[in-house]
Amino acid sequence: GDGVLIAQHCADGDHVLLRDAYAGDDDSGKNSPVKWRQSGAAVVPISADNLISALPAAGGALRAYRSNDGGALGQIALDPGVDASALGASARERTPIATSGTNGAVYLWIAGRTWAIGIDARQQLWSVATTGPAQLSDGKLFSTTTQGIVELDPATGQPRQSWAVGSLPHSATVYPAGTGFLLGGSQTSMFR
Repeated sequence: GDGVLIAQHCADGDHVLLRDAYAGDDDSGKNSPVKWRQSGAAVVPISADNLISALPAAGGALRAYRSNDGGALGQIALDPGVDASALGASARERTPIATSGTNGAVYLWIAGRTWAIGIDARQQLWSVATTGPAQLSDGKLFSTTTQGIVELDPATGQPRQSWAVGSLPHSATVYPAGTGFLLGGSQTSMFR
């Protein structure tokens, strides 16, 4: 991955920075784990692998950044848009945000919705309401809905298959495990 995207609110203003995920804690000189830092950016970090992106804290289009220097790659309109209230005034108030990807796309989960963003074209491919983050495994994309576990077509977001498993915790992540599913969240469950 490219690193860890961090938003900072400092005395001199708001910043967003990309930190090398594998560097040490030495912030001085050539060993600095900070790859780049942009000032004047009141944003909520969204993704830092394959696509480096953040949403403005006030809402709006997803901002994409270059990995080498933090320069703008452009903006990606999300349809439907993300309500700024879902981003919260602080990390404690924020709706959980999750990302996964490859297969040419990054899958973002924010405020009960999964968006697929094309990595190369940097545009939205599709979006669908889900109750938990999408997880890509062996070319198959799994998530949760109010009805249970669902396999989504990674190219279109349309359901391929679903499994009714009863009530699931909000924001639970589903992982294929043998002939069943492992569900991680506020509690861990196994479904066969």
